[in-house]
Amino acid sequence: MNLRKLAVPIVIASATILGGCTVPMVKVGGYEGLTRVGEGKATVYVYREQSFVGAANTYDVLIDEINVGALEDGSFIQTDVEAGAKVVRTDTGMGSGSEVTFEKGHIYCMKLTLNFNILMKSADINPASLDTCKAEIAPLNYVMKRDEAKALGLIKKRQSIF
Repeated sequence: MNLRKLAVPIVIASATILGGCTVPMVKVGGYEGLTRVGEGKATVYVYREQSFVGAANTYDVLIDEINVGALEDGSFIQTDVEAGAKVVRTDTGMGSGSEVTFEKGHIYCMKLTLNFNILMKSADINPASLDTCKAEIAPLNYVMKRDEAKALGLIKKRQSIF
């Protein structure tokens, strides 16, 4: 059997498995303080500290199975949710999430921590105190879904040179 014929499918399969499918995100700024945005909702910050280990992996964040964004190394997202009990977790085969009862008008922080698993990427998301969150989130990049950033005018159209 010709090894060259096998090389391309193996590389494509490996890239697909290792890369995964994440929501396209874009950096839109830095930390400017924990602020409430949505009227009658709870504001949730989910963050991931910068680390050499696992830096290449991006983790989708789900709140009640709705993808609210993806965390790259050294980033955070902000989203507003309806009040009530919800599960916050990553979209991986392993790792644990947290069930949190959100109250309208309150701010919540959730921290993503990596698990060391040889077979697949894995992470936990757990609540963090507001004081801890403020200290740890300050040096991180604020990221947002690319389509949402475009809708808010945070991404300008690229100019053609032709």
